[in-house]
Amino acid sequence: MKKERTIRMAILLVIFVIAIIVFSYCTNQGSADMAADMSTASLPTISFEMNGKEVNMLVGHKREMNMASMRDTIVVLGEKGTLTMNIHHAESSVDGITYEAYSLDGKEQLLKEEVESVKKSVKLQLKTAVNKEKEAVLKITLRRDNGDVYYYTRITENQGYHVKECVDYAQQFHNNLIHKKGEDDVRKVLETNEAGESTTFNHVTIHSSLKRVMWGGLKPKVLGTPLLKVTEATKAYTCVQFQYRVQCQGDNNKEEIYVVKEFLKVAYGKERMYLLEYDRKMEEEFQTSNVVLSEKGIILGVADGNTPFKANPEGTIVAFVQANELWSYNKKDNKFALVFSFAASEKEDIRHHTDNHTLRILSMEDNGNMTFSVSGYMNRGMHEGESGISIYYYNMEQNVIEEEAFIPTKESLAVIEKDISRLAYYNKEQDVLYVMAEGELLKIGGKEEERQVLMEGLLEGQYVTSDDGHLFAYQKEENKKNVTEVWNFTTDKISKIKAEEGEKIIPLGFVG
Repeated sequence: MKKERTIRMAILLVIFVIAIIVFSYCTNQGSADMAADMSTASLPTISFEMNGKEVNMLVGHKREMNMASMRDTIVVLGEKGTLTMNIHHAESSVDGITYEAYSLDGKEQLLKEEVESVKKSVKLQLKTAVNKEKEAVLKITLRRDNGDVYYYTRITENQGYHVKECVDYAQQFHNNLIHKKGEDDVRKVLETNEAGESTTFNHVTIHSSLKRVMWGGLKPKVLGTPLLKVTEATKAYTCVQFQYRVQCQGDNNKEEIYVVKEFLKVAYGKERMYLLEYDRKMEEEFQTSNVVLSEKGIILGVADGNTPFKANPEGTIVAFVQANELWSYNKKDNKFALVFSFAASEKEDIRHHTDNHTLRILSMEDNGNMTFSVSGYMNRGMHEGESGISIYYYNMEQNVIEEEAFIPTKESLAVIEKDISRLAYYNKEQDVLYVMAEGELLKIGGKEEERQVLMEGLLEGQYVTSDDGHLFAYQKEENKKNVTEVWNFTTDKISKIKAEEGEKIIPLGFVG
């Protein structure tokens, strides 16, 4: 009897496993169509040679940016104050180059030079740009018939900071981990403790175990050439970042691809080098060709535990963001849809993989239609080379997206994120967008397609928003701590909360 029961259970288990695989296979057929169809990237990129290494690939901007916010990278000049710049992806001709140096706040011009004879590799003379200041902002303009393109980085003179040694150490450390070499050397610099331990490869730090730092049982194969960025160069330390994609063999011998960002903070010593910080984050690119469904739900693989997602009230449709791609899944139709991705269609073009942007799901309707935002640098498409906030509306039935608004800005992603994370709400019925941009509350759209500044000069602590953005509580300067007004963007109505006599009121957040 027990034997028959065991056999029946085994058969049921096999049937269940086969059903899951077949269900996932059927689900994935024709399900990865991309809703956003956009042209390939067309702007050139530039990089620099520093101590024999090519570093700091920069993407081009079609608008002049606020130089004070462009602080992502720094380049150390050669001994004679020279800098070699390389031009890549120049599909259209570059007629000339202008390079300028400014103070870090962008207010004082320190140098301006022209290059008329343009080659793929150009030497810039910048010694006088950093005589007065230890650091400066370098602005490079590529002049083209179809519009100028602007690039920004910080520069500093060679001040004996041992940046070369630090970068070399970071490169060797990175190589050792990828190729699983130098285990004893890696072990010596780690600061493993319980706080750094985890069961996932999503986030690895200097406090993680040696096994996880060295990729455990994974055998990473780097796709293409890792981008090497120098983000800080000081007397005390040098910060280096690697950005790359790796391919590993997962379950059922399926190839899995991961997006990786690796950060090292290195200090120079006469007798040895010191690793002050190590931080590696990786996310698996969601691929419907792999088994991605189980009885528990969608299998995301290696991903952040706080993966952004929204579901409709019935729980039959869900959207999620992973590895800077927006996906939607319809349980009734058993289909996935790739809603938005800069990288999806042409994986080999490095310009599509720069991650100077953030995807955020703003709202989802009962039928799965949703509003989402793309904020930061636009890698390609109609706004290629611009920075700003783009609001899209996705129609699930038609599998198409429509841009509802685009707010350009001269700020970097870090500055934009402070605004968009505070407020972005799209009212589909009224076709109106409420968004915070550079301290201003804007209302965009409507029948007149107008752009109104509803409030300006708003500071942190003066307002709060609900999680979905449809409620906005604020205090006017004249009524500070006495009255809080609550604006409902869904109904476009304002209510007031007044403090009792002798009391003060401060907006902290929304509950429920």
